Parts: sequence; structure tokens; C-alpha cells
Amino acid sequence: MIESEFNCLTDASQELWNKRHHGLTNEEIKKLYAEGNYETYFIEFYGDIGAAFSKIDFGGVYVTDKFFAILVVKKGMLNTLIDMVPEITNVQPSALYCLSDLSIDDDINKEFMFYNHNMPLNGEGVIVGIIGTGIDYLNPRFTDTLGESRIINIWDQTIEKGPIPKFFPYGTEYSKEDITNAIKGKAIGGSPYEVVAHKDENGHGTAIAGIIGGRNLGNDDKFKSIAPNCEFAIVKLAKAQKTTFEVAHMEEPNENVYETISVASAIRYLSDLQEKLKKPMVVYLPLGTNFGGRDGITLLERYIDNLTQRRTFSIVTNTGNQGSGRTHASGLVRATGDIEHIPIKVDPLQKSLIVSIYTRRPDIINIGLTNPQGNSIKRIPKPTAKEKNKFLTLEENNISIEYLVGESSTGFNSINMLIKNITEGIWNVDLYGESIASGLYDAWLPQSNLLKGDTRFLSPNPNTTLLTPCSAMNVISTSYYNQFTNEVVEDSGRGFPRNGKIEPVLTTEGVNLLTVGINNSLVLGTGEAMAGAILAGAIALIYQWGIVEGNLPHLYASRLKTILISSTIKDNKKIYPNEACGFGRLDFKTLFEVLSRSSTENKNCNCQCNDRDKALQCLYINIPQEIYKNMRKDDLK
Repeated sequence: MIESEFNCLTDASQELWNKRHHGLTNEEIKKLYAEGNYETYFIEFYGDIGAAFSKIDFGGVYVTDKFFAILVVKKGMLNTLIDMVPEITNVQPSALYCLSDLSIDDDINKEFMFYNHNMPLNGEGVIVGIIGTGIDYLNPRFTDTLGESRIINIWDQTIEKGPIPKFFPYGTEYSKEDITNAIKGKAIGGSPYEVVAHKDENGHGTAIAGIIGGRNLGNDDKFKSIAPNCEFAIVKLAKAQKTTFEVAHMEEPNENVYETISVASAIRYLSDLQEKLKKPMVVYLPLGTNFGGRDGITLLERYIDNLTQRRTFSIVTNTGNQGSGRTHASGLVRATGDIEHIPIKVDPLQKSLIVSIYTRRPDIINIGLTNPQGNSIKRIPKPTAKEKNKFLTLEENNISIEYLVGESSTGFNSINMLIKNITEGIWNVDLYGESIASGLYDAWLPQSNLLKGDTRFLSPNPNTTLLTPCSAMNVISTSYYNQFTNEVVEDSGRGFPRNGKIEPVLTTEGVNLLTVGINNSLVLGTGEAMAGAILAGAIALIYQWGIVEGNLPHLYASRLKTILISSTIKDNKKIYPNEACGFGRLDFKTLFEVLSRSSTENKNCNCQCNDRDKALQCLYINIPQEIYKNMRKDDLK
């Protein structure tokens, strides 16, 4: 009922609906944002959450989906609110997301690569959504040949000039008409930023958009992209708020860092836009976090899986830059009674530290802590049901430990340990095996971008270093490799997730790719941000072939993965899939062959392929040759 009302709301009644169902009006929430007197969380709920908040005057919610919402609550009032609103079933703090690495080189005389795939596909009829730092909309490579912008919408969360998007209490939305008018105004000497104030200050989003769908300008222009006729929908994220860093007990870094609620809002915005325009959309999310156990159950991952159930909307990302392993450790408590130690080096600049430990049911593993001086707390007792957190002191260090035991349907337990006023030196997290069945454990620190100095695990594991949300079931991710050596870059995040999913699906190149810079320049881009952009461009071409041209209308995430896996090339000496590169290196020539073969098979198919059940009769399964031979031997016995 609430979801139906939410989707059908008219502009005229928006503010009334906000007051009734959110507890706070737009202006009241904006005031909390401006004063910094708030905390934000992503929540899961049941029932009529709006009615539950109708009597709350110190917090509000924005419903993003039938069971998910963004919670804004005054500082220090979260526990009170949870007691008053039993409809809230799950609360997660807004995790911190870092941009995917991208280094920009202005020297385009170096050896570089551009996309000349020679496929009869150009992204026509497909929208590519990009979430990040925005886009240089004035660049002519993002217009068509008539000078009309190919950017259909921009939601800039950082500008408060209005109009705001429907259902979101902040930011400014610009339409294609606004953007085109700004471009034409500049051409006659006007000030485009008076019409559309949006800018991409550091060029991250512009470089991504360039490799995906920048237009060749003709004549001697050497630039090429993957899907030059695609359209764009852009969300520029607001930076994480000061209170989010306070909740996470981290100092604000100099670089761009974002938070869950902004990312979730961006995804919902693009999802709504896709449903409105009825065109296939692939969304590229070039950022990630170390929050979560790589089991696909963070609220953002479950939210993504919910929105990507339909065949015309998909989300891709890259595996991140934590592959060196300094922020992940894993191991085995071999038997009941054994003790395992996780050594951590803490830099003098580090003021506090969060360590997240994940174990598997039915194991019972207690934790302890030993500081650099050799003093320890052994077998820290679990909090009672009323406590939630256990607060302890080890010399000058204040320690807060949160146990989350029995997470539904996952088979995993988690322990989050916060050490305040941490001192430099070698710390040990001690794991005591009280009752061991498997004994496997994983531990993560925050991503290295958020750590100070040389803070790291001393016995790291480079596997399972892919970032959240890669472990969401419907997300498609890529690692990145150096196409000049055909080797996966060391820092590239690796799989596999702990939920049994195969990610990364594949690997794509990411070194010295010719792309678009700010101020109408060409640059070379290197990093996992470029690799993910290539994957997004490839899916735009698949959408054009399958949905726009009608060759395969039912392109759900699983079918997209099948096509991509079939389009990889492999090295003879490697076993696939593997943690570094999934099923192999994406190859556009092979992708074209796969699509061409599928087009021929579809034309020769007598079944009604729009009927998903009958289409299964045409299912193609690729079985390794040796396994197939063994199966045939069994059949002949």
C-alpha cells in the first residue's frame, strides 16, 4: 500500500506525503543537514513505516523501496527511535565508499589504447548511468552531431539551487533541455553555468564517460569509444557528512569519500528514470567499501538485487584496489581449544581502528586482544541482548565490541571491534576456538584509502579483497589487467566472495586508455575505474543488440554474465575461473562472434523465445571437453 502510494504520488501532494509518512518535511530535514545535527542510516522495515514515523519529531525516513529506507535521526537518538519504531528490522550505519582508482596522464604521445572494435553496434537506444563525480557536459564529445546533449539528466547532490528530484529532499536536477540550452548559450558567448551549475572538478566521471561513449569528432580525430551513440544519466554524489565519519570513528580524508545513503539514493534515482523512459540502462558504480563480509547481505547489496530483478536495468562495478592484501586476513582455527592470532601493525598516525571479523556457524569463536606491550583481554564476553555492545578498557585504550550473531540465511557470524585511542605498534586479535566445525574466518580493516600511514595486517591474504557491493548476486564486476603484459595488476581486488558467487566475472584492460579530460582535452586513464567503464560499455552494446534490436529481449543479469563469460579469452596455463580474472579477459572480437552466432541461432529457433520457459529449450551449455568426454563414457556404459 505504501509503495503503491509512493510510486503514484503527484508533485502537488509530495510535501503532504512527506509530512505524513516521513515524520519531517523537506525543510526540516534540510535544516538537520545544514546544522550537522543528525546521523544517517540505511534501514530495512516491514509494515507501514510512514505511519510509525507520523509521531516522531526527531527523525524521518525516505522510503527508497518497499522494504528499504534512508533514516535521518538527531544525534544520540537512534536507540530511542528504534525502541519507538518496532517496524525497523535492520539498521546499518552509512558505510564509507571511496572512488575507484584513476590516474590521469596528459601526455597522449605515450603508447596507449583506444577502442576500434569494428562491431556494427554503437549503443544506440541505451542509457548509461554513471554515479560519481559528475561529467564535463560542455564537451562536444557528449553531444550528437546536431549539438544536442546526449546527457538526458543530471542529478547533482552537491548543489542546492533546485529543482530537486521527486522524493529526494536535496540536490538539483537538470534535464536534457537545460543542458542543451547551457551548451548553446556558451556558443553565443553566454555563461553556461548560470543555466546548469554542475561541474566535474577532478575529471573522474568525465574520463569514465569518455571511454564508454565519447563521440569521435571526425577529420583527423584519433579518439574512439565503445558506445558513442549511447545516452548518459549522471549522478554527482554528495561527499560523506562529518557525522558519518564520527559514527565510523574516522578522520575526514582529503580525497572524495561518499556514503551509503547517497549511493542508495543515486541508484533509486536512476532506477526510477529507467522505468520512466522505458530504455535499457546499465549503471556503472565506480566506488566501493570494505564494509560487509562479502556475503551479499549488506542492505545496499540486497537493495541492488531488488532493483535489478528486471531485464532492462543492471549495475556493474570493479573489484577495487585492495588486492595487495593489506586490509584482509583469513585463516583457520583448526580445533576446539586452539588459539589463532591476527597481527596488525598500527601506524603512529592512526587514532582509532575498526576490525571486522567473520566466522561461520556453528563455530563458536571468542575473541581477545593483546596490545603492543603484551597486555591482553582474553575471551571477551558477548554482550547481553540488552547491551548490543560491550565496552572495555585496556590501559589507555577504550574498546567497543559489537557482536552480530546468527545473521539470517547466511551461515556467518560477525564481530566488529572498535579500538579508540589506539597506540602504535603490533596488536594481536586473538581467536579462541570454543567449538569448531569449520574454523574458517575472515577479517577486514577499512579500505587502505581510509587508513593512516602503514596500518595493515601483517599476515594478509590478497584473495577475497574485492569491495562491496561486488558480492551482490546481480552485480557484475571486473578486475583489471595491464593489456601490454596481459597480467592482472597487483592492486586489483580479487575474489571470490564468501557466498559462493564467482566474482570477478572477468577482467578488462585498464592501462593508458585514451579518454576524455576536463576542459575539452584528451588524456590517458589508468586504473580500475577504466576497467569497469569498459565493462559498462560492453553491456551497453549487448543491450542494444538484445533489447533495442530485439535479438534477445530477456537480458537479466544472469544472461548478461553468460554472454560476457562466452566472450572471454583464456591463457592455456591458467585454471578458470580464478580469483584474479574470473573466467578470462574480455575480448570484443569474441563478443561480436558470440552475438552474431546467437542472432543466427535465434532466427533458426522455432520456439517462442519470448516465453522464458520455452526459451530454455534453446539453452546452450558450455562444458569443458574433458568433463564432456567423461560424461559420454558414463552414458555408454
